[in-house]
Amino acid sequence: MNALSLKLCAAVLVALLAVPALAAPAAQPPAAPVLLNANPVVTGPVLRLGDLFANAGTAAAVVIGKTPAVGQPLVLDVQALYRLARTYGLAWRPHTATERAVVERESRVVDSSALAQLAGAALADKGISGDDLSVELTTPAQGVRVPSEATASIEQLSYHPDSRQFTGIVEAVIDGAPAQRTAIAGRVFRTVAMPVMVRRLQGGQVIAADDIDWIAVRDSRVPVNAMLDAGALVGLTPKRMLRPGQPILASDVQQPLLVAKGSLVMMVVETALMQLTARGRALADGAQGDVIRVANLQSQSVVGGVVTGPGVVLVAGPGGHQAGGQ
Repeated sequence: MNALSLKLCAAVLVALLAVPALAAPAAQPPAAPVLLNANPVVTGPVLRLGDLFANAGTAAAVVIGKTPAVGQPLVLDVQALYRLARTYGLAWRPHTATERAVVERESRVVDSSALAQLAGAALADKGISGDDLSVELTTPAQGVRVPSEATASIEQLSYHPDSRQFTGIVEAVIDGAPAQRTAIAGRVFRTVAMPVMVRRLQGGQVIAADDIDWIAVRDSRVPVNAMLDAGALVGLTPKRMLRPGQPILASDVQQPLLVAKGSLVMMVVETALMQLTARGRALADGAQGDVIRVANLQSQSVVGGVVTGPGVVLVAGPGGHQAGGQ
């Protein structure tokens, strides 16, 4: 090779080295594996391929059937799942012969309290209403489970005044169309407003207006001797502990004690001309106006008298026992 040829080869080599190397094509990330969703919870009326298989790509939106009713799971065994995967070109293979998918409809519970409110509104539409009415659901006691996207209402309500019972249908509606119907039954009660304590009160404490709250009690459950007049409670004291929210019976309260059993009292005898006093000892507790027995400390005689104030007992005047035994 002559000198000219060597120079030409060298120039070509330099030129080639000066040209940037062509970038190799970027490696494509491997496709995410198609995975089975064994326990899909579905919202809406249709079941799609993407509910069963993760990473299903464009096939995820394919509708393959209806969603099951609430409380009635749809079970797809391994054969059904494999056929679906093959039909829509999904690279999924079962790991075991027992694989399956259990499809459930997403739902929520309309509890008995909410159903009672719906029934109350439906009864009011029929003119059966009032502040003293209370509605209680008897069937189903635990409420009704409906599709999560549904709205619930009471339809076909029937009321029986003699028994105060009602029946109806809970209708779950989706996009204006009924999706589920469930029969219900219940009763309507009249209620009575009853005063109760807002805090615990013990004997010796005096009931004030701020101690009183109100609850609604069924008329059939109101005790015959219950205190219903809050004003009559003010100024009284418990005979035994009163607990918050509990009905108060007439036998539970009394006037505050002005005389304690065994305490010293002033015995007073009054006449038109004079007033005599003596010391005595109370033989019983006494509130304002109570008649109690008192022992005269001087004469040791026992007389009856009326409690008129703290530590004061008015005993009989002339014609009866006198306070000082005079």
